[in-house]
Amino acid sequence: MKLMRYSRRHEPSALARMGVLVAEDMVADLRAGHALFLLEERGNTKGEALADIFIPPYITQFLYLGEPGWEALAETYAWMAELVHKDPATRGLRGEDLFIPLAECRLYAPVRPAKLIAVAGNYRDPVHGGQPKSSLPGAFCKLTSALARPGRDIIKPVVCEVLDCE
Repeated sequence: MKLMRYSRRHEPSALARMGVLVAEDMVADLRAGHALFLLEERGNTKGEALADIFIPPYITQFLYLGEPGWEALAETYAWMAELVHKDPATRGLRGEDLFIPLAECRLYAPVRPAKLIAVAGNYRDPVHGGQPKSSLPGAFCKLTSALARPGRDIIKPVVCEVLDCE
């Protein structure tokens, strides 16, 4: 299962939402799909409100839900993975497309941490025969603005001699 945060290419980033790849090149709107699943498969008329709770727009919010969120995701994913083959033109309760081609999506970094602190002991120094430079690893902070969404270019500053892509 490939979770993502996406919007349509023409939509503003403020409308980004959680999605999942349900076919090789089709993205499913999880919130809209969960609402429709609850209504059609479970007969739950509160599906729209429950979908807003169990499938929030941010993956970080979803992770805080724990097991109930994962259960909602699993049953919705299974249902949508079948539905995309039966009727890819299905619309959600608000009239939105449930499935859109991946090529029409703008993908975002799945999570945006408040802080990103890293330990600089992941790589060995090739100059000294693969041995660590020091017995104590260093640490550094990365700006969250340094995170790039999938498919975006990483621009090497002119003053940078070596670019370490991690």
